[in-house]
Amino acid sequence: MNKAFFRRQFEHMQSRFNQAKQRGVFARIFAWLMLGVLLVVGLALFVFFLLLSWLLIPIHLWRQRKQFQQRPQSNGQTIEGDVVDKRED
Repeated sequence: MNKAFFRRQFEHMQSRFNQAKQRGVFARIFAWLMLGVLLVVGLALFVFFLLLSWLLIPIHLWRQRKQFQQRPQSNGQTIEGDVVDKRED
């Protein structure tokens, strides 16, 4: 790569930077405000789902525990039966 290539790239980037400066202060303020709004919305969604999970996980665990306790238990009983066929593999 030669110096002319880098010089052209540098001039191109300088011209783009100068164009961005000419857009004005209102475009920058608008961009920062939009970024701030998006961050606040994202934070609000995060907090909402976090609180929702804190609320729903204990309810789910309580239901699972209740379901487990209602399940009939064998109480150590043995089921008896006969072996009909046994494979010798």
